[in-house]
Amino acid sequence: MHFAKILSTSIILAGSAYAQSSSSSSSSSSSGSSSSATASSTSSAASGMTTVHVVQVSDSSGALTFSPNSLTAGVGDMIQYQFYKGNHSVVMASFDQPCVPIQESDPSNAANAFFSGFMPVENTSDFGRLTYTIMVKDTNPMWYYCAQGKHCEGGMVGVINP
Repeated sequence: MHFAKILSTSIILAGSAYAQSSSSSSSSSSSGSSSSATASSTSSAASGMTTVHVVQVSDSSGALTFSPNSLTAGVGDMIQYQFYKGNHSVVMASFDQPCVPIQESDPSNAANAFFSGFMPVENTSDFGRLTYTIMVKDTNPMWYYCAQGKHCEGGMVGVINP
């Protein structure tokens, strides 16, 4: 009986974690935090709370953009990428090689790297549903791009703390 309770609790927690990674009101993050925000906004919370910056990945027309493509964030702030129309990703890069994963261009920085994986959003789905969230660990510039096809070469790049 005790084993059954542990198993059912594990299943509920796993389902909860999955739901957080794919809903617009929650986020997936390497830090395990979740937050809510609306597209293209910054949500400032009361003292002691985390600030969430929202970056829109593409838009309803499928444009190759991050909006905003440049933002300033403090240590501990969260950046939530909200995926819109198309198949996009968010990959950490360097200034010198904006379309190459940081693990390849600067292996010494590989421990800080992030990659959302590809987030396909069909034309008929509700926009902004899939999210990916990272926590800002320092105020050094963090460059990122979309690794889908030629999206980076098409200008789909951005920076945190330019």
